[in-house]
Amino acid sequence: MNYPEPIEEQLGTGALKDTFDWRDIPLEAIQEAIAIPDIYDPRSENKPFVSHQGRIGSCTGHSGAKVKEWQQYFEHKVWTDLSSRWVYAHNKRLDGSASEGSYSRITAQVITEIGVCLEEEFPEENDKGVTHYKNLTLASPTAVVTAKFHTSKGYARVNIGPEYIKQAIFQNKSCLLAVPL
Repeated sequence: MNYPEPIEEQLGTGALKDTFDWRDIPLEAIQEAIAIPDIYDPRSENKPFVSHQGRIGSCTGHSGAKVKEWQQYFEHKVWTDLSSRWVYAHNKRLDGSASEGSYSRITAQVITEIGVCLEEEFPEENDKGVTHYKNLTLASPTAVVTAKFHTSKGYARVNIGPEYIKQAIFQNKSCLLAVPL
């Protein structure tokens, strides 16, 4: 079966727009919508929510690592600093794109199949250029093993629209989004 070629369409964030893939499972196919409150703000947990990607188009790595940090917090009630650089480096190894940006689908694949190592095992160094930043040989030798402890069970596509996004965030406590600011 031939799959559609990715379209190198930047979303204004460094993220590349995912193309339709029939293998994607829509979230609403596996999770029923429920009544949600008018106001919901999970940020009361006193954790930093934004990380600075510098001048590298690594937003998918940053958002992917933050989503996994939130998942782990809600499962274990412990904050774990995970490496956004690790996610991004694996994104770029897998995505086939010449641009610095990557795809959300690849980010979800990395988190599910490879996992995310600790920040201390592959720390942020976004001031040394993209070639250095995505060089996986610079990661700690323990990173591959540690990453396996920080995987997700799977992922589903969230349809575009405020109600779908609110349901995803409320029911799952996190949602990988690329939003230009």
